[in-house]
Amino acid sequence: MAGALVALDGVYGDAISTGADGTFTFADVRAPYDLTVSVSRAVYELRGLTRANPVVPASAGWTVERKVRLAGQVAGGMLPLARDERILLTIGSDTLAVAAGVDGAFDADFKWYGDGAREVALTAIRARTDSDGRYEVLAFGKTASFSIEHGGSVGDLTVPLAALDDLQTEGTTITVDPGAYRTFWTNQVEWFDVQGVRFRPSPGEWMPSQATLRFPGAAGISSRANDESENMAVRVMPVVMGGDTSLSLAAPVALMTTAPAYNAQGVSRTPTLEWKPVAGARSYWLTVGSLTFVLPGAETRLDVPDFGALGGLSAGEGYSWEVRAFLDAGFAADDVTDGSGRGLQRSRLADELTMYGTGPGFFMTAP
Repeated sequence: MAGALVALDGVYGDAISTGADGTFTFADVRAPYDLTVSVSRAVYELRGLTRANPVVPASAGWTVERKVRLAGQVAGGMLPLARDERILLTIGSDTLAVAAGVDGAFDADFKWYGDGAREVALTAIRARTDSDGRYEVLAFGKTASFSIEHGGSVGDLTVPLAALDDLQTEGTTITVDPGAYRTFWTNQVEWFDVQGVRFRPSPGEWMPSQATLRFPGAAGISSRANDESENMAVRVMPVVMGGDTSLSLAAPVALMTTAPAYNAQGVSRTPTLEWKPVAGARSYWLTVGSLTFVLPGAETRLDVPDFGALGGLSAGEGYSWEVRAFLDAGFAADDVTDGSGRGLQRSRLADELTMYGTGPGFFMTAP
């Protein structure tokens, strides 16, 4: 991205502009360091970086989303689908699966993150959940590899399905405890493996809080909910095949904003934002207005800087703000800048995840 402003270690007055290819250079940098990027006065700040060549996705959620339009037909003698069946298609284990129509036809955007081109194979399954809670995969098919590019399209694809009559499954007994998080509570099958391919249904397959399910390979489940104050909890975990799987959303102390108080008036343009920390947090993401920060897990407050010409908070304006705590690796500043472009989408592509979020805070800056 050309023309973005980049500052090192909070020296905003010495920000430099990115070149035509989006590159920038600072000499004699000592790690850990902080990097600030401003694009159209939206500010993205990463603290605690150690990478020598960070790739900064200056976008909402730190993502670089790519997509391609794929159209074609899933072919096989088992179509059309019964009411309790569906066909899922995926272009890779690091992407979300897409559903085909009941007749096997598909014409949809398939998304991925990072590089603008890749080699993929389109894999399809025909599946259903039977009365015994078994996630039953009835058929499987895969194309040869082909090339895709961001913004492009590929048509006339055919995915041949073949029955999997002898596919073995293994069960697990699942119990989900939401703790204090019971509003908008949703439990899902988040991912599962079939013939060495990982499928990530979008949305996930709904499941009750107590169930015995069977899968044809490794699988993961998730639970998401809010508490009465709109604080959020998300947990993704692999199931224990052949045993019991217990998932809990409970946290010793709920992550919540503490200062400024909700709807506080006359707040400084450079306020101190504080929150109750979460034990074990590896990183925090904080957004306030058009400012986004990635912070080390040891932080429990943020003094919003005066970014000068780069942007920042304005006088006499109202601002919402929120914090997310990640208890797993993959969300620190070095991870965000690893070139994968996944950003917040890591939370949908993770095999295991514990994340807590605050309800929205709000304050008004002084005139």
